[in-house]
Amino acid sequence: MSHCTSKFLDIDYVDPLFATGFRPHSSPRVTPIWDQNDPGYGGWPIDRLLTSMHVYLLLAVFFGIAAVRRGDDDFYAPKDCAARVEKCRTRATWLFEAAQDYLEHLSCGAGLPGLDRSDAGRSRRLNGTALISTDTGACP
Repeated sequence: MSHCTSKFLDIDYVDPLFATGFRPHSSPRVTPIWDQNDPGYGGWPIDRLLTSMHVYLLLAVFFGIAAVRRGDDDFYAPKDCAARVEKCRTRATWLFEAAQDYLEHLSCGAGLPGLDRSDAGRSRRLNGTALISTDTGACP
């Protein structure tokens, strides 16, 4: 299990993300837009959707930092890192927006930015660029 996934599970353990009785096997399925043409990779349950969103968001932060630190190899090339930040940010945002259609499967206001009205209007930023807007007002 990756460190990112482990941290996501820690969040869920401390402040449950999913509604009581949520089961991944009976969860609605979502196919990310980047997997639309390959059905073998689609059909993600809601827990996988949120875990992947979390990972893409953390990767966007990682590549943003890597671009600034500039290592000696092409992996840390600022142009490459900027492209990776954009790809990860786009995917995290798509997953976040897709999750809005399935809020009934989540614990209102728990752990996930955007589910609590007290967090409405804020956004997560990296170097001044909004990663995910949380202005959904999804929960009362």
